[in-house]
Amino acid sequence: MREREPVTQTLKASDARQQWSQLFNRIYRKESRGLVEKRRMAHQQSKRPTRAWRRSASGSLFCRVARPPGLCENAYMTEPTEWTTEFYRDADGESPVEAFLDSLDLKTRARFRWSMEQLRARNVQARQPLARHLEGDLWELREESATNIYRVIYFFFTGRRIVFLHGFQKKSQRTPPGEIELAERRAADFRIRQERREGQ
Repeated sequence: MREREPVTQTLKASDARQQWSQLFNRIYRKESRGLVEKRRMAHQQSKRPTRAWRRSASGSLFCRVARPPGLCENAYMTEPTEWTTEFYRDADGESPVEAFLDSLDLKTRARFRWSMEQLRARNVQARQPLARHLEGDLWELREESATNIYRVIYFFFTGRRIVFLHGFQKKSQRTPPGEIELAERRAADFRIRQERREGQ
């Protein structure tokens, strides 16, 4: 069957920052393609070059620089290839996920730490049984002990970061909506505080 062409959508830079995780997942699933372009209004135009950055298949950013009066050159900017993991922290600096991990027995906690490192290495390529997509930009890291099932919900953030939001013991086959809603609130809080830091 012929592969469907990706959909192109234009967003303001501020909107793209707010929706980074959703856009990242859509690009990964080839539902969208990413293009960031800096433009000047007609009355603001100068001799400074305009740049259009585009992500290549290798994960690098490709830049086509247009220089007046029509000369062009290509430039490349490679992002760090290493992914990092971090824990969501509330306004008091506390990490709910670290507190959750500390409540587990030593063997389960060690398995979770190993799974987190595996997730860091595989990142967006991670699939079951290690990880599973929940909804929107939320994913879950899966772990089991002899008698219990545990999950840690996370999402991908700009800068190749994996942010762990919420950990819980799973007691039913479906993930309870309340657990997902809590993770969504923490993800929103994380984005807001990141934007405030960038604006300082």
